Amino acid sequence: MGTATVLVVDDERKIRDTVRLFLERQRYAVLLASTGQQALDVAGRLKPDLVVLDLMLPDLPGEEVARSLRTISQVPIIMLTAKAEEADRVAGLRLGADDYVVKPFSPLELVARVDAVLRRARPGGAEGVLSFDQPSWSRGCTATNTRAMSAPSTCTSRTCAPSSPTTPRRHAMS
Repeated sequence: MGTATVLVVDDERKIRDTVRLFLERQRYAVLLASTGQQALDVAGRLKPDLVVLDLMLPDLPGEEVARSLRTISQVPIIMLTAKAEEADRVAGLRLGADDYVVKPFSPLELVARVDAVLRRARPGGAEGVLSFDQPSWSRGCTATNTRAMSAPSTCTSRTCAPSSPTTPRRHAMS
């Protein structure tokens, strides 16, 4: 996907470098931070499009970094951490993470998740998404109440007729 800036926050150099390499291969600009305070400083100054955030940092817990980021922006956050318990994952998502990846991890999968989160987060990222205002099978029909239809239809120039032989039943109220 590329063209976005990703801040990678992890105290392990090997992980930072690996994530940087895989993101740069997909044409992302990458910023690096090894501490929570560095992450907050970089995010405040350079406004990344997404943050990949380790939770176990040497100076500040990643949860605190995420909380602080949420007070100043809605930047998407993917938590990348060894905290694998269900309670940790749920807490991270409830804290405001857009995704949660447990170490050890696949760098290819992480990049795919970065792509997906950025696709949803960008203005206009919903282009081409189906609208549920009108069922897709009734597009082009001129019937005024396509929501009431229970089956896909056969469209004519003026009406939509159910394509199955089912007929709506009326139930008398007692």
